[in-house]
Order: sequence, then structure tokens, then C-alpha cells
Amino acid sequence: MKIILTPTYLQQTFTQTLLKQTKTPYLINTNIISLEVFLSNFFRNEDTNDYELSQCIKEVDVSFFKKMLYFQSFIDEIISFTRLIKSMDVTLEDLPQDSLMNQELYRLVESIYHKPLLQDNYKDYQKSLNHNFQEVEILYPSPTFLQKKIIDFLVEKQATLLELKQYKTPKEKLYHTVNTRYEVECIAQDIIKHDYPLHDVNVIITDTQYQNIIKEVFHRYQLDYSFTILRQKDMGSYHLANLLELYQTRDLTTLLKICMDQTLKASSFLITYLKNYVKDFEDCFKPFMHYQALKLETTLFPYEDLIELEKEAEFSFVCFRRDVLNILNSSSFEDALTASFEYLKKYHPLKRTKQFIEQHLELLNQPDQLIYRLHNHHYHLYEDHSNCICVTDLNHPVDARKMSYVIGLDQNHYPAYKEYSGYFNEEYLAKTPFIDNQQRYQLHMKNLEWIFHSGKTIYYFYPISSYTGKAIELSYHIETRIKKNQEYPIIQNNNSPVSFRYLNKETAKELFFKQEEDKLYLDGSISSFEQYFHCPYKYYLSQGLKLKEKQYLRIDSSIIGTILHYVLEHLTNTYKQKYTKHLEHAFVLVEQCCSDLKQILPKDDYFIPYVQQQINHLLKNVFLFLDAFEQTSKLVPKKAEYTFENVVLKLENANLRLRGKIDRIDYNSSFYRVIDYKSSNLKLSPSLVYAGLQLQLLTYSYILSLKDYRQAFGNYYLALNKKTFEYIPYTYSKDKVQKNTMEYPPSFQKNKVSGFTYVDKKQYEQECSLIATSKYTSMDFEVIKFAIPTIYQYLMDSLLQGEIDVKPVDNACTHCPYKSICRHFQPPEKPNPIFKQAFIISSEEEEEDIYEV
Repeated sequence: MKIILTPTYLQQTFTQTLLKQTKTPYLINTNIISLEVFLSNFFRNEDTNDYELSQCIKEVDVSFFKKMLYFQSFIDEIISFTRLIKSMDVTLEDLPQDSLMNQELYRLVESIYHKPLLQDNYKDYQKSLNHNFQEVEILYPSPTFLQKKIIDFLVEKQATLLELKQYKTPKEKLYHTVNTRYEVECIAQDIIKHDYPLHDVNVIITDTQYQNIIKEVFHRYQLDYSFTILRQKDMGSYHLANLLELYQTRDLTTLLKICMDQTLKASSFLITYLKNYVKDFEDCFKPFMHYQALKLETTLFPYEDLIELEKEAEFSFVCFRRDVLNILNSSSFEDALTASFEYLKKYHPLKRTKQFIEQHLELLNQPDQLIYRLHNHHYHLYEDHSNCICVTDLNHPVDARKMSYVIGLDQNHYPAYKEYSGYFNEEYLAKTPFIDNQQRYQLHMKNLEWIFHSGKTIYYFYPISSYTGKAIELSYHIETRIKKNQEYPIIQNNNSPVSFRYLNKETAKELFFKQEEDKLYLDGSISSFEQYFHCPYKYYLSQGLKLKEKQYLRIDSSIIGTILHYVLEHLTNTYKQKYTKHLEHAFVLVEQCCSDLKQILPKDDYFIPYVQQQINHLLKNVFLFLDAFEQTSKLVPKKAEYTFENVVLKLENANLRLRGKIDRIDYNSSFYRVIDYKSSNLKLSPSLVYAGLQLQLLTYSYILSLKDYRQAFGNYYLALNKKTFEYIPYTYSKDKVQKNTMEYPPSFQKNKVSGFTYVDKKQYEQECSLIATSKYTSMDFEVIKFAIPTIYQYLMDSLLQGEIDVKPVDNACTHCPYKSICRHFQPPEKPNPIFKQAFIISSEEEEEDIYEV
């Protein structure tokens, strides 16, 4: 019988080749196997399993590596090294003992060195292989050092050495691309452009990162391909390990991991609920009723959405709760394994998992080790690549084809020679008779020569940068081989004409407007209308189609803003202009809000006191400034968080119906002033106002001017942000330790207020006698009263015409949730000045339209 020795990844393709040559449907008297399988017929198969070896290693009394013995990865390194040196005939006496570390490494290796191992056979392989191997043919294009020694010996014993098909003098070209994805795009385009038969194409990758890119790109271009070898995680084993880990740990983190890995087919509602709103593991096995049972008479934080989330989560988890409890209530680890297996076999193929467990039954007494090995259980998938594009890597040579592409030839991935690392590194091996580094390097480079003969035409590719823009250099070995380096002329779609988006008038009317009797209304908040001027398409998606991702209450910066607004509203309505004298009352209100938060968000109860402390410090700072601000002003705060609804602006073709909330309105007998609290320093800009990008404050004043006899004094942003400063809690000296109190420096009171003032400077100083360093910006309110309806009329007309094109202005795309829908990659548009009136700004300060206190 003819015996053909070849690596497993080549066996299927080699079989197809022989069948074509013999023109028969099956092979007779031919056995195609790997070298390892062949040698097992001559060697003793006695081997000590890794579990027993691990136990021997753990019993060694060491000091330097005492803690390392808790890590299975370290134990695996000892086992792998011992098997390696036995296969290369390195004895214990050859190992160094020149330091405490090396002495203990010696003892750890010694503990398993004399155990029966398969690698013992390689010491006397020449005696075992004392036969004539005339019927043996060998095709091993990339052997290891040990494999090469054995193959050379077999050839001496009359075995025949086969070679892969190669082209001795191929046509070669070198191309560079922008990044790794472009490399694969170039290959796909080149194959389609020249209409290469797929069975005539090789693709050689230098790194596994290309596998997923090839899957995505080739699937999009509809190119059939197969990998010579694919290392796959056994998901059945992985899910089983997850359930067994839950049995061992019984914690919420593991349960959440199980849901996110879809070991349990969990919905997004359940994952969100477990991740953010369940505090204890035990709570998972009771009906989810926290928010449905919660009774708060009044609260600043509505939690109706959380009630709906809780119901969806309960509906999702009720299906699994019984199965999970069945596993958790198992009386032993073996019972938990059985219960987990029974549950998983309904959803996953477990053939490989069952075989793996049967091979490692001894680990049932070591649950942690079994879980570790199940989590890391992989298998190799070998595919037939004879009739499609063959995708392989540097270490798995294949027959040459008419066209070959080699990608990833940068300095990091070619020639990709790996020296030994870890505790048994090159420095350690240099002290032993192990094969020296130079010999191993030479064999490695010889094994890579096949890629330069892998095609009649070979294109080499490398990326010039990473996805983050970091420069990547071409491999020196390729640079010295091919001098001419050019960019591949890839076809890109970013130069295609921009598609304009419009709605027909009837659709736009139905989508955005409401018909009530014989009148047409456009409803919305002022901020939503500003959204249209930032990007019409964003307004269409959010306000027209109502595409909004569900947002649930969480501890974030918006919580702090909500509490600050509430405190200022309550104090202002209670104490008017003297509200800054009641800081202690503010602290009480903050405590009440945080108490509600603890009930609504029990999982964050450890964090909420820090939020409370932060808000109190922020209020202390803000009140220092506000006290100075109120003392300089004759306008008295009268209304806080003033809500208005159904304010109608009568425009042509339709009416605008506004709703909103004004943070604060100040009055005296002659003037009113509108203030909007902000968490950062903002500036009102005339150019942005007239482009529709800053309508909120000015619309507030415009609405009040329609209802109030007083004159508009101004619109202002008042920043509640906290500047940072250095605070040293303790001062140390030779004699004592002094505790420092937190005191805000005088400069800390200089917060910013920015906005427009509608009275002359003399009147301004009479009503608001600020310090000398203040800046003054004047605007004509009559212009504003004309501009506001004009801008809203433009909005109304644009929506009636169905204009929803993607025209984002600067920063509109920064935090936009719809970028994956519009896929707009063009530069931002310049703001369009809808109102053409010249800006009226005082000459005293044209650039800095803010004043400081």
C-alpha cells in the first residue's frame, strides 16, 4: 500500500488532485495521513495526561514560584517546555541552575521529566524506524526542526520526497495601500477586474487579523473562498464553561456574562436590566418587581420607562430562571455538569464538547481546571480549497497558482520569526544544548521561500498606516527584493455624486404637521427646531420618523444638571433674590433628591453619596458667584423653571406651536431678563442666532415680549460649571501634620455670564452695576423681534417643501446617533445666515461678547 505523508490541511485537496489524475471516483491502496499518525504506528503511545502532570508540578515546594503555581497558564508553560526538551533529546543535566529562579525551574521540570510522555519516543526514533520505506511518499513543505530530522531519516530509508507545485521565475509587483482593509479591497477588485478564475488564485496572509476582513470583503464582492486551516473556538464548550462557572461563583457578573454571550438567549431588555438595575445575585431568582412596587409620592426623576423595562426583562428571564435554578441547585459539580449539558444540547451541537469531557474525566475533581480548559477549547477546521480562492498563511504552504496575492508584508508581520519567550526564553535556552537561535532562524526563512514561487504572477501588498493613522514600514526583506513600490489604483466610492434627499409635499405635510380644523400646526420645542438648522436630515429622523434610542435613568452628568436646576428653582421661588443666603437649605434639597435616587437606582447606592458631595461642592462655589451677581443687579428673580405650552406664532401657510421651559426670569418695574443655566461656558453669537443655531434664549424673550409690558433687558447664559483648583488636604513638616480646609480662592468667584443686552450702556450700569472688568455687548431687540419670525418662517417653508437633505454644520455629527444611517463623510456645511440683517454689536467689544464677574 502506498502511504502519503502530508499535513492535515493539505490532505483533502491532495486527495482531490489524485482522483483527477487517476480519473477514478475513489483511491485504491493509498493512505494519506500526517507524519504524527504515521509515527504512532512505530512508537509507544504511553502518555501521562496534563492533569496528572499539573498535580505533580503543584506538589513541588518552591518559594520563588509559589504564587505562580496558582495560574494554570504557568503550569502549561512548564509542561510544554518539558515535552519540547524531551523531543529534542535535552536532558535534565543540561538545564541551568545558576540562580534561585533557574534552580526552581529545574525542580519543576524534574517533577514531571521522568513521567512517561509521547515525546520520549523521539530519543530513539532511528531504532524504531529501522525499516525500508520505499512505499512512503512525503509532502511536508514547512517542517519543524524535529520533523525535518525525521523526514531526512525516512528519505535515507528509501522514502520519496514530494514537492509543491511552484513557479521558479514569477512576475512580481509591490503595492502599498492606506490600511489593512484596503489591501483586501484591492485584491477583490483586481480579481474582478481581470476576471481571474477563482481556482487559480492564492491569497497568503501574514496575520490572523485578515481573516475577518477577508470574510466581510469577499462576501460583499461575492467571491468564493476557503481557508486552508481555521482555528475555531468550540462554542458548545465555551457555553458549558459559562454555566459551570456560574455554578461555582454564583454572582451577578457571571450571570450577566452568560446573557451577553447568549449562553442564555437573553433579550437586550434583560441585559440592560441586569447590568444597570439589579443589585444582588439573589434578586435575579425572584420576579422582577422593584419598580412596579416602588411608591414615591413625588420625585424629580420619573421612572415609568424603568417599569416597562422591568416587565420586558421579567418576560425574557422567566423562561430561563427555572433552568438556571436547576443547575444552581445541583448537589455536586458532576450533577451541575449533567444539568448544564442537558440544557445546552437543546440549542448547541455538543459532539466535540462531549468528546473533550470524556478525554478529561480526571478533571471532574478539579472544577476550576475543567472550566479553564473548556473556555479555551478550540478545534481546527480544514476546508477543501481546490475549486475556489485559497486563503492560507505563511506557515501553511499550498500549490502555486496562476495568481497569488501576499498581504501584510510590514515589519511587524514578515518574516514573523518568533523567539522563545517567558521563563524559558532565548537567554535560558542559550545555556542548554538546545538548537541555537541562528539555526532555527535559517530554517524559518527557508520555510518561507515558497511564497516567492506561489504564483505565476505575485502581487505583494502592505499597509502604510494603521486605522489610527500610525505609520507602518515595509518589511526590510521585501524592500531589498523589490525596488519599485507603487500605490494600487483602488476604486473608491467617496467621489460619487452626493445624493440629495427630499420628501414630496404631501408626505412632508403628513409627517411634520398637524391639521386641526382648517389650520395647520407645526408642534415642537425650540431645541428641536434648532436641530433642523444643525442638520435637516437629523430633524427628519428624530422628529419626523421618531427614531430614538431608548434612554433609561442612569447616574450621569445630566443627573447633576437636573438636581442643580431643581435646587435653584425651589430656592428662587421660595426666597426670591435672597436665595443665595440659604445654602444649607440647598444641601437639604440635594439630600432629598439623592435619597430618591437611592431608591430608584439601588445598584448605584454606593456611588450616589459621591454625587451628592460633588453637587454640594459645586453649589458652594456657584452660590459665591451668584451672591455677588445678585448684589450687583436691581432685577429680582421672579420665576424659575417657567413652563409654557401652546404658544402660537402665526406664520404664512401654517402656525408654529411652541412649548418649553425657561430656567429663570428676572423682573423690575421696567425690564425683564431671561437667564438660562448651563453646565459649561457658552457664548451667544449673532451669526449663529441668524443661522437658526441659537434660537432658544432669544425665542424666550420674544415670547415674553408678546405677553409683558416691560422692556427686554437681555438674554444671558449663566455657567454653573466648577473650575478646578489645587487642593492639598494635608501639609507635612518635620514637626507636625497640618490638615487644610477646602477654601475657594477669590479668583474662583469669577464665573462667566454671556449674552446679549438690549439697553444702552448707561441704563445697563444703572440696573446692573457690575465691576469694572465686565464687558458689554449690545443688540437691538427690535431687530431680534423681526428676525425670530423670519427664521421660523424659513423653517416652516423648508419643511412644507420636504427639504430634509443631509447638510450638517460644524460639530453637528460629533454625537449624532444617526451617523450609521446617513453615512455622511463630506466636510460640514457653513451656517446659512437666514436673516440677512447686519449684526448690531457695540464697538467696545466686538470679539468677546461676554462679561465676567
